[in-house]
Amino acid sequence: MSKARRSKRPETDEEREALISTLHQDIARSKARTLGGSFFLDKPVAHLDDLNRVAMMDIF
Repeated sequence: MSKARRSKRPETDEEREALISTLHQDIARSKARTLGGSFFLDKPVAHLDDLNRVAMMDIF
Protein backbone atom coordinates (compact mmCIF):
# COMPACT_ATOMS: atom_id res chain seq x y z
CA MET A 1 0.00 0.00 0.00
CA SER A 2 1.43 3.38 -0.97
CA LYS A 3 1.50 6.33 1.37
CA ALA A 4 -0.62 9.33 0.48
CA ARG A 5 1.43 12.40 -0.31
CA ARG A 6 0.82 15.17 2.19
CA SER A 7 0.98 18.74 1.05
CA LYS A 8 2.72 21.45 3.00
CA ARG A 9 0.25 23.25 5.24
CA PRO A 10 -0.20 26.90 4.23
CA GLU A 11 1.43 29.20 6.75
CA THR A 12 0.54 32.71 5.59
CA ASP A 13 -2.79 34.29 4.74
CA GLU A 14 -1.69 34.62 1.11
CA GLU A 15 -0.90 30.90 0.92
CA ARG A 16 -4.27 30.04 2.45
CA GLU A 17 -6.13 32.29 0.02
CA ALA A 18 -4.21 30.80 -2.92
CA LEU A 19 -5.07 27.27 -1.77
CA ILE A 20 -8.75 28.13 -1.31
CA SER A 21 -8.87 29.81 -4.71
CA THR A 22 -7.26 26.78 -6.36
CA LEU A 23 -9.71 24.41 -4.68
CA HIS A 24 -12.67 26.54 -5.81
CA GLN A 25 -11.34 26.52 -9.37
CA ASP A 26 -10.89 22.74 -9.30
CA ILE A 27 -14.42 22.20 -8.01
CA ALA A 28 -15.94 24.57 -10.58
CA ARG A 29 -14.06 22.91 -13.46
CA SER A 30 -15.11 19.48 -12.25
CA LYS A 31 -18.77 20.51 -12.06
CA ALA A 32 -18.62 22.09 -15.51
CA ARG A 33 -17.14 18.93 -17.04
CA THR A 34 -19.76 16.65 -15.49
CA LEU A 35 -22.65 18.82 -16.68
CA GLY A 36 -21.55 18.75 -20.30
CA GLY A 37 -23.01 21.04 -22.93
CA SER A 38 -22.49 24.78 -22.92
CA PHE A 39 -21.85 26.87 -19.85
CA PHE A 40 -21.20 30.51 -19.09
CA LEU A 41 -18.65 31.89 -16.71
CA ASP A 42 -20.12 34.33 -14.23
CA LYS A 43 -16.70 35.83 -13.51
CA PRO A 44 -13.98 37.03 -15.86
CA VAL A 45 -11.02 34.72 -16.38
CA ALA A 46 -8.65 37.34 -14.97
CA HIS A 47 -8.98 35.89 -11.46
CA LEU A 48 -7.75 32.45 -12.58
CA ASP A 49 -4.17 31.36 -12.22
CA ASP A 50 -2.07 31.26 -15.40
CA LEU A 51 -2.63 27.58 -16.19
CA ASN A 52 -6.41 27.75 -15.80
CA ARG A 53 -6.65 31.09 -17.63
CA VAL A 54 -4.90 29.60 -20.66
CA ALA A 55 -7.11 26.49 -20.51
CA MET A 56 -10.27 28.59 -20.43
CA MET A 57 -9.08 30.86 -23.23
CA ASP A 58 -8.48 27.76 -25.37
CA ILE A 59 -12.14 26.83 -24.91
CA PHE A 60 -13.37 30.19 -26.18
